[in-house]
Amino acid sequence: MHIQRISSIKNYRIFQDFKAVAAAQPWQPVTVVYGSNGSGKSTLSSLFAELASGAASGTGISVELFRRQNVVQSISETDAVWSNLRVFNQDYVRDNLDFEISIDGSGVSAKHLLTLGGDRIKIEKRVKQIKSRQAEITEKLTEHGDSLRVVTKKRDAIPTNLAQNISRELGHVDTRFNPRSYKAPKVREQIEKGKPMLTSAASVDSAHDEKQVKSRVLPPLVWTSGANENVSDLVTRINTLRATTIVSRVIDELSANKQAADWVQDGLTLHKPGQSCFFCTGEITVDRRAALESHFDESLLALQTEAKSLRSQFLTARSKVTDTIESVPKKTEFYAAFHEKYDEAVTLAKARKKAFLAGLALLEQAIDEKEAAPFSALDPISPPQQDEFVVAEVDAVVTSSDSQTATFGDTIVKAALGLEATRILQYFDDYASAVADVKAESTAISTLQGEATALKEEEETLSAADLDPLPKAKRLNRDLALLLGRNEISFQSVGEQYEIMRGDRPASGLSEGERNAISLLYFLCALERHEDQGKDLIVVIDDPVSSFDDNIMYGASAHLWSRLVESELCHQLIVFTHSYNLFRTWSNQLDRRFKREKTKKPHAIKELSASLQKSKDGTFRRQPQFLDWPEDGDLRTRLRSEYHYLFWTLGTTLTNASQATDPLAQSAAATIMPNAARRLLESFLAFKSPATMGNFEASVTAAMSGMDETLRLRMIKFLHRFSHNEQGDVDAHIRPEEALPILASVFSLISSRDKQHFDETCTSLELDGSLLLQLATVNEAPEEQEELLVDSTTGL
Repeated sequence: MHIQRISSIKNYRIFQDFKAVAAAQPWQPVTVVYGSNGSGKSTLSSLFAELASGAASGTGISVELFRRQNVVQSISETDAVWSNLRVFNQDYVRDNLDFEISIDGSGVSAKHLLTLGGDRIKIEKRVKQIKSRQAEITEKLTEHGDSLRVVTKKRDAIPTNLAQNISRELGHVDTRFNPRSYKAPKVREQIEKGKPMLTSAASVDSAHDEKQVKSRVLPPLVWTSGANENVSDLVTRINTLRATTIVSRVIDELSANKQAADWVQDGLTLHKPGQSCFFCTGEITVDRRAALESHFDESLLALQTEAKSLRSQFLTARSKVTDTIESVPKKTEFYAAFHEKYDEAVTLAKARKKAFLAGLALLEQAIDEKEAAPFSALDPISPPQQDEFVVAEVDAVVTSSDSQTATFGDTIVKAALGLEATRILQYFDDYASAVADVKAESTAISTLQGEATALKEEEETLSAADLDPLPKAKRLNRDLALLLGRNEISFQSVGEQYEIMRGDRPASGLSEGERNAISLLYFLCALERHEDQGKDLIVVIDDPVSSFDDNIMYGASAHLWSRLVESELCHQLIVFTHSYNLFRTWSNQLDRRFKREKTKKPHAIKELSASLQKSKDGTFRRQPQFLDWPEDGDLRTRLRSEYHYLFWTLGTTLTNASQATDPLAQSAAATIMPNAARRLLESFLAFKSPATMGNFEASVTAAMSGMDETLRLRMIKFLHRFSHNEQGDVDAHIRPEEALPILASVFSLISSRDKQHFDETCTSLELDGSLLLQLATVNEAPEEQEELLVDSTTGL
């Protein structure tokens, strides 16, 4: 099973709407792809890595997969076959090698440690994260614990203080508020009833209720007025009396002199007929006595008796009214709440007394008038204005006061309950806020504790993870020595890590090349350990010799060859490289080996090159294409170095562009070739002008001495500007009619410095040297000439 062709890629970075060249040869069990920086090889290796991890959703990749019995199957990004894909690239180096300096308990730098393996590194990183988070949680638990104690104290203080204040204020009212029993739980019980319940139970008038609970119980008022005097009947009797006329024989002298009549009438009882007067000693004759008795007969006596009876009733009424007013309880015997009504009632009663007594005096005067004229009928009198005396208002105040005395306990308890609800309600929001704070802190603590427990369990699970064993230090040291060609770096196992030594001292660090080498060795070990090792594995390796010098490169190449080509470790090996030396080494080895063994692991040699393509929306953009390496065996042999490859690539491209009628082909060459031209020129001048090596401008200036100055300046400016972009900038402002001659002038310079070298190289690589020199003629375009641009908006 192996990948035969990437048919298309819908959307992945530079691979937008990518389609394979129809005529390209299929990939083989061993496929080597050469591509310069920016050609898309690292992008493609990243895509393979995402396919292997199942994270390539949305790329729209379609691949032809060659299976046994010559079956070719088209698969997408969701196919299960990708689980057999293993990718080594810079992402793998980053994810599977962790180099750090350990810190001992004193905070001093200690051993230099290395961890290998993506899973193990992830576990160690996760364990470090767990420990860091556990430290944070411990700190936060302390903070929240302190906060919880503060808010709990605040919460508990509110009902405690309320209970103390309420019992102090209301303890005398009822046993409910006894300081010994009225504690915080009683207050919390009220709070738990809720704010609406407390609001409905609270005092409507707190000031009144406060006075109520401060009041003392007064004794009942033992007072019955009994006063309800009415003179309407007396007026009737007086008018009857005044209308009565005496019919006896009247003695004129007595009738006209009431005082004398009274004196005589009183004396009748002291004198009997025949006796003498005690006052004048005169004899009272029978006739005189008869005459007096006739004057004071029974009808007069009856009138006098009635008048006396009326006066007696007046006296009784006067006495009762006076006694009633005088017997009204004192103001201090009433509750303060009734004092105002008491004053009003007593004032009104006294006013009634005064008016009533005045009316009695008028009635007595009417009787006096009658007694003075008993033998004459007098006019009737009208009732006095105040004809009755009542103290109903005083009775009402007394009744209310006595009623309060009778219900005093219930009244002040009700007031006390209202005040209790009022006092608690004042702190309800504060208590609710404190309760919420306690709950928040408790929840935070519970959450942190739960997280701490989960982290501890996760840490234990990670520690117990059954991972593939680490490569043995002995084997790692052996393979690394073979790979690097030296044994100055060695490793000792320290638990699940390695202590790194450089010679006999702790290593201060690993170079990029050393890190790549170690990661590559670990990758190969991982292939051997994998349970699916063997023919079903597809292995992709991107730039395995990145950052290696030539000696390490050849060692790494040999190691990879022996582990992946000579063995049956994988069914397909795909190698991407930007190292032309590695590419030529492998292509030559593959050509020689499989030329002899045609039936074992056929191979494919390809180049990944950027080309300019017109997209569906009419814009132009750079797109990678897989090109077959030349089939001409002699030519492939002559392309033995990167210098020859660059010479051939630049020459072939310029030749094709000069013969093309499509401006797109010329623009593609103008935008993509500056890098190749500069690298070719730098390689040539490094041999011809070693004194200026590393200084491109100085090297070109020295090499072009005596040549056209305008050409020299144009070449330096052009190559400086457009060769620094590794990807070939299709948005750069380049005029192909000017760029192509400047690129071709590189050959003119090489020819001028070493004509024999130029001619022989062109002949060897099957290039038309005269055409290349002819193309080097620079057209002097006028300043106002419109530039032919290649960009992503307008195209050409």
